[in-house]
Amino acid sequence: MKKTIALLLATVTCLVAGNALAVGSNGLTAYGTYWDGENPGYGLGLKYSKSLLDIVSVDGRGTYIMFDDVADTTMVPLEVAFNLGFPGPISPYAGVGVGYYFIDNPLFDDATGYFGQIGLEFTIVKVGVMAELRYMDLEGEYFDDLALNVGILLKF
Repeated sequence: MKKTIALLLATVTCLVAGNALAVGSNGLTAYGTYWDGENPGYGLGLKYSKSLLDIVSVDGRGTYIMFDDVADTTMVPLEVAFNLGFPGPISPYAGVGVGYYFIDNPLFDDATGYFGQIGLEFTIVKVGVMAELRYMDLEGEYFDDLALNVGILLKF
């Protein structure tokens, strides 16, 4: 009987500890981005993620992007996304988000937009890498493009 209770307590402890690691965890990712399309752009960004439930997370990010084909055009998107994913060392996810896009070019106004994304995080202990593919849909059609982000992440 004592062995059964001890085994039950050990199992519950492992489940609670594992759940505590997954739920409420935070992440910080530094990434490079490439926007594809008629106006390719390159940049760097920073993303903060917060796990709300086992499979639901929210992230906020800011990016600085320079576009080659449009003279002296830079963009600073500030975005928020909700993601559904599977926790673990290899974590696929999909999500949707909205953003405000500051565009530094007199030919274009600042814009709002939304996006869909799919991604994959690979984490060992607290450090990992991530890759995600996003489709951006901004006001107007000039910057509606696919984007690829690849980065290094830290979970805490």
